[in-house]
Formats: sequence, structure tokens, C-alpha cells
Amino acid sequence: MATHSPRLFAGFVALALAVPVIPFANAATRQLLWTNGDPHPDFDNQRHGVDMVTGIMEDGTVIYKGSLSPDPPDGLHFVYGFYYVKPGQLPKPLGGLDQFQKVQQVLINSDNKIAVLTWDQAGPGAAATHIYVGTINSFGTEIFAPGSFSSPADLPVLNHFYTGNMLAFSSGERCYRSNASGVPTLIYGPETTTPNQPGTTTITGRGLVHMAKDGRALVGCAFYRQGFYVGNGLYLADLTGPLETLEINASNYPNPGGNYNLPPDPARPGYGMSVSNMTSNSAGKIGTYATSFKLSTGDDNHFLLGTRTLGNDPVVLEDPVTNGGDGFHWNDTGVPYHSQMDAAGDIMTHYTAVFDKAPAQRRVTAIYKGGKWVPLVTQGDSLAGLPAGVTVGFPQKKILENGGWFLFTGGLAGSGVADANDTALWAARRTTTGTSFDLVAREGSTLSLSGGVTKPLVMNTPADDSYEDADPGPDAGKRHTMTANGKFAQILYSGSYDTSGYYKISGLFVITPQLTTPKFPEIDVQQPAGSSLKDGSGKKSFGTVKVGMKGAAKKFIIKNLGTADLNALSISIDGNAKKDFTVGRPNKTTVPGGKDTSFNVTFEPTAAGTRDAVLHLKSNDANESPYDIKVTGMGAKK
Repeated sequence: MATHSPRLFAGFVALALAVPVIPFANAATRQLLWTNGDPHPDFDNQRHGVDMVTGIMEDGTVIYKGSLSPDPPDGLHFVYGFYYVKPGQLPKPLGGLDQFQKVQQVLINSDNKIAVLTWDQAGPGAAATHIYVGTINSFGTEIFAPGSFSSPADLPVLNHFYTGNMLAFSSGERCYRSNASGVPTLIYGPETTTPNQPGTTTITGRGLVHMAKDGRALVGCAFYRQGFYVGNGLYLADLTGPLETLEINASNYPNPGGNYNLPPDPARPGYGMSVSNMTSNSAGKIGTYATSFKLSTGDDNHFLLGTRTLGNDPVVLEDPVTNGGDGFHWNDTGVPYHSQMDAAGDIMTHYTAVFDKAPAQRRVTAIYKGGKWVPLVTQGDSLAGLPAGVTVGFPQKKILENGGWFLFTGGLAGSGVADANDTALWAARRTTTGTSFDLVAREGSTLSLSGGVTKPLVMNTPADDSYEDADPGPDAGKRHTMTANGKFAQILYSGSYDTSGYYKISGLFVITPQLTTPKFPEIDVQQPAGSSLKDGSGKKSFGTVKVGMKGAAKKFIIKNLGTADLNALSISIDGNAKKDFTVGRPNKTTVPGGKDTSFNVTFEPTAAGTRDAVLHLKSNDANESPYDIKVTGMGAKK
């Protein structure tokens, strides 16, 4: 890191940038936030560059890593740090002037909060590190000081960050979580008792694999014997109690045989099933690449599509031996790679597929939903914004988001496509009526920057990442790349350098897709307002109430996220303790698009102990009727 310090103005000048909204392609807009290398008035007109986008907040604020350098640049004095910028405003240092150069990692949650790791390298040698949960302006109270580290490679890692300030982080072989109280607790480390450890093995490589929004964590370790790696273990770290063994996969090297503690493969007696290559979501579901093998010999491998929710046994979604295809099947073993899972548990991947109809072998991006693979983009498709005769070529790359959104990059082929690097980027959204695409950028199109500068846009051909590991899901607390309405931030390049030779001509943009909103109802149930309860797995606790007494009523919001009327609303309840919950009627049975209604539920236990029931909300929603929500409470003796 360069040590040159810029001269700073005292305070910040409230200047509004001229940020034109540029229509592009179908209807998407590109709003210029900053042109790389422009002088920044708040930093004594030093040149400011944008290096890497961290993410975007729901309010449109973009966080990125950038640099400052003298004008003209000398190639030696660059100051790197983290910044944030809002449309129509100047970029500002993240956390203020005393913090932005110290920031090493940032995670963003959907509440516009950030988790920050800083490294205060005040002098030579080791320097202090700090972890905060706060805002872009103030990092807030420090929640943890992991210690001193001499190199960025040794720093702790922020792993997951959810609403409610639920944060998971790791330092060396120790994994921690902290909640709204800000007090971190140890999840797993060398001092933790590891159950079912195969005899005569040593443990190393302890790490956090995934943490769900409620704090349950999946942790793993590696087993060694006589200096040789012999396997691994996966454990569930619940909020209380000791670790629970989920998987042990270890050989008895150098002796023959194995030591396996795996859940059974339901289709093959005597076989164990291990779920790996994990993508994940906030509900604690992981997947999707699974292996089944014979426990007595450790061989005869079969490759499956499978998931498991923390605390439950694995579920086989697709088995090439027993499952038929839906017009195509994945090449080779039938197992997709580079998968991503959204909040609903739907899985997106891309790979080479074999189709029943010609051309037989094509690249495809597809989503696993409702028990089958649904192709979204196939090599040879003609998508929105492309001229006649131009189609999607090979390869394809995607980023899955929630709410049906995804970003898709593909090489192009066909009429007039002479350059092998001709590539395009689309924003797309899946709905019950299909998938809509909006062309956002294409190789050679006009890139408009500050000062009236226009350049041809240069895009990189997407890498063939078929065999990369799975990505975390968009709500797994590790990335926040799109807002709920599809906005995202991206650096767009011209490919050439400015006259100084140090700054590539490029700009940071917020891109807003303008897709036609399908006219259909879309139910969402919230409690409290703003906090959605997922259909089928959403659960609301009414706390502890004495038997025969009424607890405080909870107000449930029924919101119509669609554009057509949500109607025919009715609510029923069943379950062993259905008589313990009094359910009111909704204020109205028809809810126009964008509007909401509400109903109340009261808990009055008739017996002591746990009291469970399930609410069923029927409507004309195409795929969430009934909308099922679990309700629970604890009856206490009088």
C-alpha cells in the first residue's frame, strides 16, 4: 500500500455532479457516478480512480475500492481506500477521513448496514485489526478486536452478514458469530470438542462453511494421520449445545477400509451421501453437488444433485440414474457446476447440455425449480436488443439474485459478428409468465463519460467457469450486487488509457433495468411490516404466555407485490394447537397491485408446553396458494 497522504480540504463540499441518465438498448438507463481519473474537489483536486465495486445498497448507494493520485500522476504515489457514492453526489470516504484507508473488507446487508474489517498499519510490523457493524458514515461501536497481523493475507475474514446485525467472521481456525448485542461468541476452534473424531487423527483447517440468518452454522475441518490428509468432517453448530455431527468422510490410511458417518442415499442401500460444492441461502439450505458411494469399500461413486437444510437429512433433487430429463440433460455425469441458490431455494447453473432436439449439444443457463430444470438462455437464442441474425454464443456467465433477477453475459455469434470478443450483458427477471431480458451493454456500443467524452465500450469475454466451485446465494450474507428493483453498479471500460497512461478510460455506473412488469398478483406476507415470512418455511413465535391467558396480538401484513389484483383472500388454520390461536379476518379480500391489507393473530394457550399450528392463506396467486406460515408459542403453567 502506498504511504503518500493527500492534502485534504476540511470538510466536504456539497457539490452535485452532472449525472446524465442515458437511455440504452431497450429501456435500461445508465447513470454515471464517476469517470475514472477525474479530479476530486474534496481531495485537493487529486485524481480519483475506481478500482473494484463492492456492492450496492437498497437506497442506491454504491461502495467501491478506489485510489487517489497527484495530478499529473507520477506512478508512485497512489493512496488506496474504500469509498461510497450516491447518484448525484460526490464520492466520499467510507467511514470518514480517519478510516477509509484502513478498510480491508466490507459486507452489506439489506438494511443498508455494513460490517467492516479495518487494519490500522500505523508503522512497520504488526498492526491492530478491528471489526465494526455500522453505517457508511459511522462504523459504530467496535464489536471485536481480533489482534495484530503483519500481512493482509493473515487478516480475519468477514463471512456472512444479515439483518439484525447477525455477523459471522473467522480468524485463523476460530469462527465467531455476533448478534444485535454485538457480543461475539465462539462457534468453533481448536478448543472446541469435535465429536466423532476418527481415532488417531489430528485436526486442522477448521473453518466456517456457512451460517444461516438465524445463526446456525455449518463448520468443517480436515483430518490428518501421520502427516497425510485422510478426510474431513462437517458439523452443525446450533445456537446452544455441543456440535452435532453431519458428515464424517475419512479413510483409515495407512490401514485399509474407511471411517464414514454419512446419511444414507435413499436410492442405494449401503451407500452414504455427501453434499459438497456448496451454494447456500439465508434459511440454511446448502447444496448442490452431492456424491454417493459404497460405505463398505469407499468406492463406486455416483454424482447427484442434492441439498440439505441445516439440521435435516440431505434431499436428492436429481439422480442421473433414476431421474428423467425435461427435453435435455447435462453433459457427462449429469451434474451441474458453478451453481447459485436464491432465497426460495431455486438453483441456477450453466453448463453444456445434451438436448433431445437438434442441435443436440448446446450451452445452457437453467434454473431448477418445481422439481425440474427450466432453460432460461440457450446457445443460439436471439435475445432482446440483438439485431436480426445475431444470437447468444459460447460461453455464458450469470449472477443470480433474489426476486427472480439475474445478470447474464454471453458471447455473440451470427450475422455481422466478426470479433470473437463481441459480448453483451443483459439484466433479466423470471416471473410466472416467463423471463424478460433487457440488453444493458454490448461490445462497441457508445460509452458516455464526463466532459462529453464518448468512447466505444469494450467488454471482456466471460470466462468458461464450468468447473469452478459453487457460489453463495444472493441472500447468503456474502454479497449484495442488486437491489430489490434490479439496480446494480458496474465499471464500464473503453479499453484505452488517458493521456497520462495511468488511468484506463472508464466510468462507474448505476444501471437500472426497465423490464415490462407482468400483470399478475404476487402475495407477500410480513410480520412485522417489512419483514417477509417465506411461504412454507416462515415461522412466527408468540413467546411464552400463561395457560388460559391471552398474549399480545400480532399484526400480519398481506402485501401484493404484483400489478394485478390479489383477490379471493381467505385464511384458515390447522395443526395440533390450532385452537390456541385466534385468527382475524383480513381487512379486505381484494388487494390492488402495490397495496396491502392486514389481519391479527392472538395466542391463548390451552395447555403447557410448545403449541404449534399452521396458517394457510388462499388467494389467486399463481404459485403461492395456499401461503403457509408456521405459528408457535409456549404455554406456561399458571
